[in-house]
Formats: sequence, C-alpha cells, structure tokens
Amino acid sequence: MTGFRTVGSRRGPVKMLILLLLAVSWLPLAAGAMAGPMAVPDDWPNPVEVTVPGLQVPNGLAVNGFTNRLYVTSRNDNSVMMLNATTLAALGKTTVGSLPFGVAVHSGSDRVYVANFGSGTLSVLRASDLQLLKTIDLGAGSQPTFVATMLGSNLVIVVLHGWSQFVVIDGQTDQITHRVAPEGEGAWGLAVDDQYELVFVSFRDSGTVRAFNRSLGWSSPFKGTVYPCGPTPSGAPFGLAFDGATRQLYAACAHQSQNVDTAVAYGVSTAGALTEVGRIALDPGGNNGGGGVGVVPFTGHVFFTNSLSHSVSVMSARGWRLTRFPLGTDPFAWPSTP
Repeated sequence: MTGFRTVGSRRGPVKMLILLLLAVSWLPLAAGAMAGPMAVPDDWPNPVEVTVPGLQVPNGLAVNGFTNRLYVTSRNDNSVMMLNATTLAALGKTTVGSLPFGVAVHSGSDRVYVANFGSGTLSVLRASDLQLLKTIDLGAGSQPTFVATMLGSNLVIVVLHGWSQFVVIDGQTDQITHRVAPEGEGAWGLAVDDQYELVFVSFRDSGTVRAFNRSLGWSSPFKGTVYPCGPTPSGAPFGLAFDGATRQLYAACAHQSQNVDTAVAYGVSTAGALTEVGRIALDPGGNNGGGGVGVVPFTGHVFFTNSLSHSVSVMSARGWRLTRFPLGTDPFAWPSTP
C-alpha cells in the first residue's frame, strides 16, 4: 500500500495530552447497534493538557496502576520519561534507542520495555528508577513498533514492522524464544489476551488482523484471520486493543483515503477465532499517527485517537454509544495496559 507516512517523518508539538476520564453509566443499545456521535456527558471531566519539559514528540504510553507511574516515550530525543500518574510531575528520564515507539510495563517484575523503531532494539528498564538493565538486539531493519507483556506466562511480545513478524521474549531471561513470521505484510498493531495466551497483530499493508495461539505453537487458529477494513488496497488496519472482560478485540481501520475512519469489534473465542460483532464510524484518524486504540476493562470504554481531527473518540463497548473529546494537535497512539 502506498501513501503512508513513515514513523521518521512525523512532526508534532512538545506536549502530552492526558485524559482523566471517569467511569460513567451509558444508556445501552441493542448489541451491535450503531449510534451517531453525541455530546460529551456532563459527568465526564474535560481533558487536561499538560506540557512536560523535556518531552519531545510523545509517542508511546504505559501505566503501572500498582505504583501509579506513567511512562512516556519521547521520540525526538530518544528517551523515556516517568511521571506521577496523579500529579503528572516528572520523576525521571533516561536515554534509550533511536526513535522509541511503543512502551509496556510489567508490574510483576518491575520492568519497562521500550521498542526502539530506528535502532531495532528493545530497551529493558527498571520501572522504579529507569535504570537500563539490558538492550535486546532485535535486528537491523526490524523496526519494532508496539510491545506488550503477558503477565501470567511472563512473556514479552514485540511487533517488528520491518520484517512483518513478531518475537516472543522470556521475561525472566530476556532471551528471544520465538520469531513468528506469518503470512502478512507491514505488521503494525498489537494486543494480547493474557488469560488464554493469544497474540493479535494487524498487518497494515496486507489488510489482515491475525490471532496467534501459544498452545498451537504460535500458529493462527481456524477463523483466526480477518480483513476488518476490507481487502487491500481498499483498507488497512492500524491499532488494536483487547478487552478480556468482554472478550472483544478492537481494530482501527483506514480506507481508500488512507485515513483511519472506522472502529471494528470482534468477539474472540478462547482458541482465537474471530467473529465480527459491530463497527462504527470515527472522526478522521490519520494515516500513521492516528488509529491508536486503548481499552479500560473495568468500565468497557474504548478510546481511539483521531490525529487529523485532534480528538479522541470514546465508545461504550457494551452498547456502542460514541462520544468525542477535542484535544490538542495530533494525538498519537497508546497501547492497552493490563
């Protein structure tokens, strides 16, 4: 697929946007029913825009709910910042590899993992003080995008865009145990089902989303491959998120305009079979920076970044009610955090 920006070409202001979004009651609709955009409910607080000194083009974000720490990759100066998730005060900063992209935190092992798109490495940091523990070489030209942790099995999953594959890393030894190179081009988004040890990867250039089952040797199960945005060249999936409470997988889709414009949800079986349960239109999300997806399993709210319209769309997973929060310029993606 042509016309997509590369990560290296992205520009943006030195700002970070934090959404302080509280749980609210949504008026349920019939399962799978669509609803148009509505006004922001009165009991939702306004988004808070925070300027963090030293943060240059924030890219990835992860939260450790046990320690109340927020980790943000600062892409243009190759660093990671640690903030207090309540006060947003800066608590530390350290240098990592080139063009840090996705970030994930492992609450059990007190480690933070940063995928460095430019240098093809994974930085392993101590979560409490950002001390660099190890740099894992993923390979020149591998271009890692997103990283996620599977807490139950102590595994770390990293998507390699440049090689259209993902790697599985032992969280205890930091050794790569598997390199999975399935059919599909332009691997991009990542989500995991920790309970049943499933990995979901979006392949931007071939238009597929695929589930991979650890018990099947990281192969795709029956009905584990879908075209959420339509067959290429008409559609391309970007960000992914999985909600274990509802067993639903969410994908952000771009179409012929090459801008993310649709959210699609799939029910996921315990083996990884995918069955579409609904879709809804989004505000424009851009051809690279938009399309980030995050999910809060405690409330069932799903968040989609819309970089072209400078907003975040918020959806009730259980009722498909949609609302929209205006933000600053060019909000980027964030991963779903267990």
